[in-house]
Amino acid sequence: MMKLKGQITQKQSLFGKLSKPSGSGKSDHRTIELLSGYLIQKIKTRALPIIYYNTPSELIGKTTESIVGNKSLDNPSVLTGLHINNTTLYSLPDGTVYDSLTATNGTVTITRRCGHFIVDGSTPITAIIPSDDSRVADGYFAIGYTKTTFDKAIASRATNAYCNRLSVSTQTALTAVSDTEIYINSSQALYIVLPTGTCNEDRASVAAWLNTHQVEIIYPLAEEYEEMV
Repeated sequence: MMKLKGQITQKQSLFGKLSKPSGSGKSDHRTIELLSGYLIQKIKTRALPIIYYNTPSELIGKTTESIVGNKSLDNPSVLTGLHINNTTLYSLPDGTVYDSLTATNGTVTITRRCGHFIVDGSTPITAIIPSDDSRVADGYFAIGYTKTTFDKAIASRATNAYCNRLSVSTQTALTAVSDTEIYINSSQALYIVLPTGTCNEDRASVAAWLNTHQVEIIYPLAEEYEEMV
């Protein structure tokens, strides 16, 4: 039979070599030891996951808010962060606060400055301030959550934040909030301020409403922290 140019005439697999000792076996054991040491060394030198290679030494988080039409309780925006290696890095509206990722000498560190939370019907409600209460503006009621509601506390009186359904209040007192907004007070508590009639002003009705109108927020953390990847 005529051989084709470049045809492989013999094949010997590494598995075959290691599984069939010859002679005393010393040579084969030495081969296994050398290969094992080589593979372990290669693993140790690949401390960074492949996805982090060929990236800048620092990645800056970025939040994008998109919506068709005007934001409202029934027309929420879509908030999207920078996704990388099964994590998400966010930024806040004024651009001065953001999560960041650094990859240096085989070590990947994420610095978190932004919190992300979705309030729904299962989120424990601290208080409901009804519309006839003097603590809220006329024509509104408020749903309250303490700072311990969130995995990481919100910064006091935060106004540099994203919310998918409501604007963010810049007022210094809840009684001055006269729009459908979120309000964060000096005790780092979050209030969702809604117009009277949005739903009944009791816990069961509010929870049912939130299950179909989830409120997503991206907010400044009271304290930044680091994660090692």
